[in-house]
Amino acid sequence: MKKTVSLFLSILLLIYLSACSATNNTPGKSSDMSGSGQEKDIVKEEPVRREITILTAGDIMFHNPQIKAAYTGKTYNFKPSFEEIKPIIEKADIAIGNFETTINPDKKPSGYPTFNAPVEVLDAIKYAGFDVLTTANNHAMDTGTKGLLNTVEAIKEHGMIPVGTGKKDDDKFAIVEKNGVNVAILSYTYGTNGIKAPDGMVNLIDKDKIKSDIERVKNRSDFVLVMLHTGTEYIRKVEDFQYALFREIADMGADAVIGGHPHVARKSEVYSSNGRNVFISYSMGNFISNQTAKYTDIGTMVELRVVKTDTAKIEDARVIPVYRSIIKQGGRTIHQVLPAENIDKYSDKVPVSRRSYVKQVYGELTDIKDIEVFKNR
Repeated sequence: MKKTVSLFLSILLLIYLSACSATNNTPGKSSDMSGSGQEKDIVKEEPVRREITILTAGDIMFHNPQIKAAYTGKTYNFKPSFEEIKPIIEKADIAIGNFETTINPDKKPSGYPTFNAPVEVLDAIKYAGFDVLTTANNHAMDTGTKGLLNTVEAIKEHGMIPVGTGKKDDDKFAIVEKNGVNVAILSYTYGTNGIKAPDGMVNLIDKDKIKSDIERVKNRSDFVLVMLHTGTEYIRKVEDFQYALFREIADMGADAVIGGHPHVARKSEVYSSNGRNVFISYSMGNFISNQTAKYTDIGTMVELRVVKTDTAKIEDARVIPVYRSIIKQGGRTIHQVLPAENIDKYSDKVPVSRRSYVKQVYGELTDIKDIEVFKNR
């Protein structure tokens, strides 16, 4: 009889323990021993917000008067040209300029019509804060194939990235990563002033190629920026072919399309492409040069604030006009880039009549009503 009672109690104990175990492991319930029986809150993680700024600048050119003025007797010093604009450039996460000259040590420094700058210009451009230089422009072949290839290597040696020219089998685009955002930068030119480049060494504007390149970089990047060197020189009005070309490239998947070559700044706009807002600048004009004709001394920089959560989008865009002054300082002539926004600050460098002109053009270049679509996202 005692054995029967003992067996019965053992069975009851097993049933009790099984019930406790089942209760404590019920899905969706607390598995701690507090006895609260409260369900755990399921926390959904928000996508990480990553933000960068991209800055683009117009044509960087060195004419003979600039080269002569920068000569110190032993070497060249171009750094004073960028002193006033440097704080804006170096603040950007990725700063891009159009390098419209060559570096060929086998030839003497020269300006127009065949540009060949002393290598010291790259010291100054790096010092100013630039990270990437586009080299696909009409002066890419000014000193021949050797000049083209040496320019690419010299840019690399100075810690910057060339985009648009190179050896035939090289990728002529760049994918630059900053703060977890991958930016693809592509560059193309309408031609090379009739000097034929070896096949594959200069990115020419060819819509099939551009589309193919965009497709190549799309799965490796978050944001695609296309730089185009095209447009009739010294004409401020956007031409019909430009509207068609730039917008078609936006429709191919570019997130921003930025132009250069006319040597005068043209309008910018926000273009709606397949539900995306694409920033387009039809010409940034000159960044620095010795050109003095009206409007050639005022260019623009474009600043894009790109934010990535699930995808990367422009959250703010700004056009920054710049004025190239020519001043005498310490017995030297200096071609210097100045922010046009606060031009009155430079009363010692820009006469009153010239400041009025800068203010007028500044207002024209920054009057972009549809840019608000970014700011009001």
